[in-house]
Amino acid sequence: MEVEITAPALDDIKNIIDYVHQQSAQNAQALYKEIFQKIASLQTFPERGQRVRELVRQDIREIKLFHYRIIYKLNRKVSILTVHHAARLLLNNPNLKDIL
Repeated sequence: MEVEITAPALDDIKNIIDYVHQQSAQNAQALYKEIFQKIASLQTFPERGQRVRELVRQDIREIKLFHYRIIYKLNRKVSILTVHHAARLLLNNPNLKDIL
């Protein structure tokens, strides 16, 4: 299945990597690789994610990676909507304002 990463999700990833890079360039590089591997795995197994507990919609799912929630919409393709730190309140995520 086709996987697209939305511009807001790419911004999320950039911000996460920039933050981690401040502490460790090596950890930032490893996390970058892990995020994109996790996203790529959705090409083969798009339904592997679980429903987002804060939402009632069946088409919005998430996969977890460390402290991050990779939230995506599943229909004819996988659209990565946001990469969100699990400690933060999802209802405050501006990338999901049209969904929440």
